[in-house]
Amino acid sequence: MSVVLTLTAPAKTFLIGEYLALTGGPTLILTTAPPFKLTVSQPGRAVSHLHPHSPAGRLLQAHPQLADTYHFEFHDPYQQQGGLGASSAQFLLVYQALHQLAQTPLISWQQSTIETLLTCYQTHSWSGQGLPPSGADLVAQAIGGVCHFTRKPFALTQYTWPFPQMDGTVVHTRHKLATHQHLMNHPSSPNKTLLTLAQQAVAAFQQPCALTFAQTLQAYGDCLANYDLVTDASRNWLATIQTLTGVLASKGCGALGADTLFILTEADATTTVRQWLIQHQLPVIATTEQITTGLA
Repeated sequence: MSVVLTLTAPAKTFLIGEYLALTGGPTLILTTAPPFKLTVSQPGRAVSHLHPHSPAGRLLQAHPQLADTYHFEFHDPYQQQGGLGASSAQFLLVYQALHQLAQTPLISWQQSTIETLLTCYQTHSWSGQGLPPSGADLVAQAIGGVCHFTRKPFALTQYTWPFPQMDGTVVHTRHKLATHQHLMNHPSSPNKTLLTLAQQAVAAFQQPCALTFAQTLQAYGDCLANYDLVTDASRNWLATIQTLTGVLASKGCGALGADTLFILTEADATTTVRQWLIQHQLPVIATTEQITTGLA
């Protein structure tokens, strides 16, 4: 079998913007290595590690000529742990692969190409019941870095980590939430408090102002919990983590904060806090030192 194409897309973690993203609101998303990978080979007519009813699987079924010509194999370095963007990475990688195989590669991510991508994603990922996925994670994985994305009004910027005095750590709770099922039952209710905090956090990140960013990050996480948008298990972990010396903020990430937690620490305390997390069976799966590029 001959490899004709290899593509990669990073993992993602919502720092700011869960639930606001569903109505086009502001998001700040961390993208990290190691990346997800798609290998396309010939001869084809096979798919490995892509569920036929996933958004990527449905996209492939919509292009039978290419799907019957090539072998598509998805590689997940996180071994199906939830919350890191595997499903959106699958879609993004297949989307780009189909464009490249058709000799129409996506070179630049402008508003028009982003909107086309998001429309295609919604077509193949939403049953029409409940809320459609925002696609903000998809955009972040395409762009890389720390991605600020707002759909309404459109804004898209890639940043590096601007705080040498602070480090970020992502841990997995060892729980996995089916986000698409959660969105079927979640009402669309833009929240003014969440929106204000998100705007303040993004502005603090852009300035950059470390103290304000830490405070608004914590306030955003607390607001999610107050609206019952964080699981009890994650709340219990966060309550303990927040008592550790050197922790400046901590919050659940993504749908119900169920799968992953983000912990912001003073740089001098990072090693000690990470050791504590590992000792308490909260595996470190990403850090701000692992921020990486987007789709490649």
